[in-house]
Amino acid sequence: MAATILITGASGLVGSHILLKLCQEGQSLRALARNPAEAEKQIAEVAACYGLSWDAFSPQVEFMQGDLLELYDIEKALEGITSVIHCAGFVSFSRKDCKSTQIINARVTADLVNVALEFPVKWFCHISSVAAIGDEEPEDITENLIWKQQSRHNCYALSKYEAEKEVWRGIEEGLNAVIFCPSVVTGPSGKPAQLSQVFNFLRKSRGWYVNGQAGYVDARDVADAVWLAYSRQMHGERYILNAQNLSNLSFLQSCAAAAGLPAPTKALPGFVLQIGGFLGSLMHWFKFRHPLPDRATVYALRGVRSYSSEKFKKASGMSYRPLDESLNLMAKQFMKNH
Repeated sequence: MAATILITGASGLVGSHILLKLCQEGQSLRALARNPAEAEKQIAEVAACYGLSWDAFSPQVEFMQGDLLELYDIEKALEGITSVIHCAGFVSFSRKDCKSTQIINARVTADLVNVALEFPVKWFCHISSVAAIGDEEPEDITENLIWKQQSRHNCYALSKYEAEKEVWRGIEEGLNAVIFCPSVVTGPSGKPAQLSQVFNFLRKSRGWYVNGQAGYVDARDVADAVWLAYSRQMHGERYILNAQNLSNLSFLQSCAAAAGLPAPTKALPGFVLQIGGFLGSLMHWFKFRHPLPDRATVYALRGVRSYSSEKFKKASGMSYRPLDESLNLMAKQFMKNH
């Protein structure tokens, strides 16, 4: 059976879970990857974390070699495709990566939307981020929050906001598209470097943590949401996907418990972070290489954000998994690789 659904970023955390979910639902897929063999290996590793056999699913997936930065590759990948699930993106809060985040997140999305409008694409799903919504609200943040340009917004948030604007433009031009804004996504990954960050932090932090709060969602819940939207052909809306709002301390304590590591106990003073952010921004300005975060990154770490996912719950009836399930899987994979 010819593939009818294209997935970009299929080897990433979110993309691999969506691909496996759609395979379980019997769909035929096409995955665009710069290195198809490596992408397939990474997806197989995620499948193994859930006790799934990738060999049973691989016949349903056509891997196509290509680069989203090349318009010709996008056009070739969309040939014969009726649905697109755009998961590919670049995550970085560092100012030195501003150009890369803008190109990969915003320009690539614009190209995909343009080609989808030209081709017979009937349904388009864009995986965005809560970073694109903004955070100027004391209560639970909803999809109705109006973006306000702020100097403290990091480049990643700006690029995802610009990407969403391209999708909304496509919707105005007749594209049946839906936008999902997951909070921090948890779950096993085929890319060990991504998985290791939080656990390596716990090992090296010497008990320190940064005050703040964020939302979290299991990667399987994101995949379930995409399947529900696809199977019902939901479009013309943006939905937040968020299972739980947790303080940074509570999240790190849960990660530590899952991995059997010491939990942090000491909050890093705010003035230390502010000084570090100022110095980091100053050194970036003078183009010095350094490990310090800039002010936008410090703001992202210290922010107290609470997200509401009631809109999609009401629209779909979907419920969310307990966060500990994905954290335990992450810890198990981390300990296996270390």
